[in-house]
Amino acid sequence: MGVKVRKPKEHTSWCVVIDHEGQRKTKAVGSREAAERVKRELEARLALGGIASLEAAKPVLPTFEDYSKTWLRNLEQERKPSTAGFYSQYLRLYVAPRFGTLRLDAIERHRIRSSSPTLAPGSCRRTPSALPLPRSARCSAAPSRIGC
Repeated sequence: MGVKVRKPKEHTSWCVVIDHEGQRKTKAVGSREAAERVKRELEARLALGGIASLEAAKPVLPTFEDYSKTWLRNLEQERKPSTAGFYSQYLRLYVAPRFGTLRLDAIERHRIRSSSPTLAPGSCRRTPSALPLPRSARCSAAPSRIGC
């Protein structure tokens, strides 16, 4: 474990270099006094919780039910009332009972495919038009997690 204060040639400000268990991070701080103060704080945090204590907390994503309500409100302005009504009904009857309480980052592709035959392609005539619904709702909320 090591925290050093340096002023690299490529920086105009003082930096704190964190070297902990083979991982290295550099943070620009500003003045030397500020860098020394940050160094002391970081050393204390590293001693208590390791490098994980330095990373910012990930934002908590909403549940599928909460997000789908917001998504439907926005959809009503962009689609015909009949389409929005169909999506609302489809969510209420088929998708919300299975995924409503799950956070968006917990919903994975294999869960959708294996959850029920009613969500599988070709299970009924109208289902294929609604299949993009969960994916489009998820991809607009958390595109980096799902890989859409």
